[in-house]
Amino acid sequence: MEKCWAEKYCRRFNEHRSNCHEYCIGYVQLQNIYSMSNIPVRYQHDLPMFADVRDKDTFMFLRDFKDNILNHAQEGHGLFIHSKIKGNGKTAWACKIMNEYFKKVVLDNNLRCRGLFINVPEFLDQLRSAMDLDKTPEELLETQDHIKSADIVIWDDIGTETPSKWVRQTLYKFINHREANDKMQIFTSNISLGTLTKDDYLGDRIVDRIKGQCKVLELVGKSHRDANWYSSETVSIS
Repeated sequence: MEKCWAEKYCRRFNEHRSNCHEYCIGYVQLQNIYSMSNIPVRYQHDLPMFADVRDKDTFMFLRDFKDNILNHAQEGHGLFIHSKIKGNGKTAWACKIMNEYFKKVVLDNNLRCRGLFINVPEFLDQLRSAMDLDKTPEELLETQDHIKSADIVIWDDIGTETPSKWVRQTLYKFINHREANDKMQIFTSNISLGTLTKDDYLGDRIVDRIKGQCKVLELVGKSHRDANWYSSETVSIS
């Protein structure tokens, strides 16, 4: 049996680990959820979060948002998390929130896509490649269906793709569909919404949809990949 996603919060795992098996309904359902989510492996298990003191209040907000994820997902509340600095928690928090949602809905999954992680530049590259083929790959068609139907979609690194009319039209189609149907979206970016509004980026139509649905949060702390980061004052926020 592979490492279980629920081992940190599963009573059976903590009290009777010897009885764990690959046919456990929770394990099977989580396996199904994660297989459709496209979340990078490093973010599939709950990561401890340490905030630069300058980001403490933002991390606290994100923690509270995570703890109330069922309500936020039901209401279609979204997040736009941005920072000029890479590696300071944007993607980690987006996935941490989605992991919490999976934890809460796992026993009511019904074998459907509950959450989907989209790395925007990679997704657009896949769509461009498909345009050169006579037939769109089945996996890519399924991803597009899941973008429309999933309870939560993470749009990771939005705004870093090469801007073009086609890019804006493609992203607008998906983002607008989800916003119009009150489906939760989490965006991460190294670019502010003010810059993304410009015509040579996403443009105001897409940004208007994001603003209408999302709480905008900026992280200003150092990169967690910085070798000297742990020498600065940090706060643990789970």
